[in-house]
Amino acid sequence: MQKIKAKTIDEYILNAPFHAQEKLMQIRKILKEIAPNAKEAIKWGQPVLEGKKFFILFQHINPISILCQQDLHWIHLERN
Repeated sequence: MQKIKAKTIDEYILNAPFHAQEKLMQIRKILKEIAPNAKEAIKWGQPVLEGKKFFILFQHINPISILCQQDLHWIHLERN
Protein backbone atom coordinates (compact mmCIF):
# COMPACT_ATOMS: atom_id res chain seq x y z
CA MET A 1 0.00 0.00 0.00
CA GLN A 2 1.34 3.43 -0.96
CA LYS A 3 1.51 6.05 1.78
CA ILE A 4 -0.45 9.23 1.07
CA LYS A 5 1.55 12.45 1.35
CA ALA A 6 -0.48 14.95 3.37
CA LYS A 7 -0.66 18.52 2.13
CA THR A 8 -2.38 19.87 5.24
CA ILE A 9 -2.31 19.09 8.95
CA ASP A 10 -5.92 17.89 8.71
CA GLU A 11 -4.87 15.34 6.05
CA TYR A 12 -1.86 14.32 8.15
CA ILE A 13 -4.06 13.60 11.17
CA LEU A 14 -6.66 11.72 9.10
CA ASN A 15 -3.91 9.53 7.60
CA ALA A 16 -2.26 8.84 10.98
CA PRO A 17 -2.98 5.52 12.71
CA PHE A 18 -6.43 5.60 14.31
CA HIS A 19 -5.01 5.30 17.85
CA ALA A 20 -2.90 8.46 17.31
CA GLN A 21 -5.52 10.72 15.70
CA GLU A 22 -7.22 11.92 18.89
CA LYS A 23 -3.87 12.63 20.57
CA LEU A 24 -2.67 14.58 17.55
CA MET A 25 -5.89 16.65 17.52
CA GLN A 26 -5.44 17.40 21.24
CA ILE A 27 -1.79 18.40 20.74
CA ARG A 28 -2.73 20.63 17.81
CA LYS A 29 -5.47 22.34 19.85
CA ILE A 30 -3.11 23.01 22.77
CA LEU A 31 -0.37 24.34 20.48
CA LYS A 32 -2.84 26.65 18.70
CA GLU A 33 -4.03 27.96 22.09
CA ILE A 34 -0.44 28.66 23.11
CA ALA A 35 0.51 30.19 19.76
CA PRO A 36 -2.69 31.40 18.06
CA ASN A 37 -0.82 33.38 15.39
CA ALA A 38 1.42 30.48 14.36
CA LYS A 39 1.28 29.41 10.74
CA GLU A 40 0.47 25.74 10.13
CA ALA A 41 2.24 23.83 7.38
CA ILE A 42 3.53 20.42 6.34
CA LYS A 43 7.34 20.29 6.10
CA TRP A 44 9.46 17.18 5.62
CA GLY A 45 6.16 15.29 5.58
CA GLN A 46 5.39 16.35 9.17
CA PRO A 47 3.02 18.95 10.66
CA VAL A 48 4.67 22.13 11.91
CA LEU A 49 3.63 25.41 13.50
CA GLU A 50 5.86 28.39 12.76
CA GLY A 51 6.11 31.72 14.50
CA LYS A 52 8.59 34.60 14.37
CA LYS A 53 10.77 33.16 17.13
CA PHE A 54 9.75 29.51 17.33
CA PHE A 55 9.16 26.39 15.30
CA ILE A 56 7.17 23.37 16.51
CA LEU A 57 7.07 19.97 14.81
CA PHE A 58 4.74 17.23 16.05
CA GLN A 59 4.44 13.74 14.65
CA HIS A 60 2.76 10.41 15.29
CA ILE A 61 5.82 8.18 15.12
CA ASN A 62 5.61 5.93 18.17
CA PRO A 63 5.91 7.55 20.63
CA ILE A 64 4.19 10.82 19.65
CA SER A 65 6.91 13.47 19.57
CA ILE A 66 6.94 17.24 19.80
CA LEU A 67 10.07 19.18 18.86
CA CYS A 68 10.17 22.87 19.81
CA GLN A 69 12.88 25.26 18.66
CA GLN A 70 13.25 28.69 20.18
CA ASP A 71 16.35 30.87 20.22
CA LEU A 72 18.37 28.01 18.67
CA HIS A 73 17.50 25.58 21.50
CA TRP A 74 15.59 22.37 20.76
CA ILE A 75 13.24 20.74 23.26
CA HIS A 76 12.07 17.19 22.55
CA LEU A 77 8.99 15.83 24.30
CA GLU A 78 7.78 12.24 23.92
CA ARG A 79 4.59 10.51 24.95
CA ASN A 80 3.74 6.84 24.45
